[in-house]
Amino acid sequence: LEHNVKYDADAANLVFESDIPITIVTGNLCEKYRMPSEMLEQLEGGSGKYVKKMARSFLATKTAQKFISTMIQGINLEDLLRNHIKVGKGLINVEDMDERLKLYKMKDSLLVNLNDLYFAALSGDEYFEQFNALIEHLKDSRLDYKEGDMIVEALRGLVPKNISIADVYVPYCYLHPNKLKIDKGIIRCDREGGSYLSSGDKHEIITDIDYEDFKEFLGEYLK
Repeated sequence: LEHNVKYDADAANLVFESDIPITIVTGNLCEKYRMPSEMLEQLEGGSGKYVKKMARSFLATKTAQKFISTMIQGINLEDLLRNHIKVGKGLINVEDMDERLKLYKMKDSLLVNLNDLYFAALSGDEYFEQFNALIEHLKDSRLDYKEGDMIVEALRGLVPKNISIADVYVPYCYLHPNKLKIDKGIIRCDREGGSYLSSGDKHEIITDIDYEDFKEFLGEYLK
């Protein structure tokens, strides 16, 4: 199922059945190369900042989904953080009682929104600020959380290591038509949002691209 087709198959069919010239970049083509998530930090130009913002919201949403569903030793990760994680020696260098209480309460305040898919999708940067602040809190040697290291590793493992950059394929295909393999056919959608191809010459379908050239393009286009 294609994401955009699935949510409005009727509209997609109206587009496919129109006389507008259409070139299709398929989802499976875009999944053949996924950009390492760490590359997002290198994106500082106009196009790069746009892609970075969109991508971080996507990463945040995927991270929130995993945060909700991850189990550790039979306990949901969020429940483990809220109710089961224990403090060891704890706060041995903090004598001020108000400061101790503030630190004890901080963990729960840092958990707010981490299971909220809408917050993650709309505020990716803010989501990861809070997410990373929770990790730093768990690593605080003054608290000496007994399960802290294990939880930190589990949290870090929630963030996808690579990301789909399907939207970037569109300008690449437009700017580098000589790097594409194109077939002809007719695209239609079923009621569930699945797309299928039949014989004909109504639509152009990009079936392959020069991926090495595409990766070089990314380095220039997404500065």
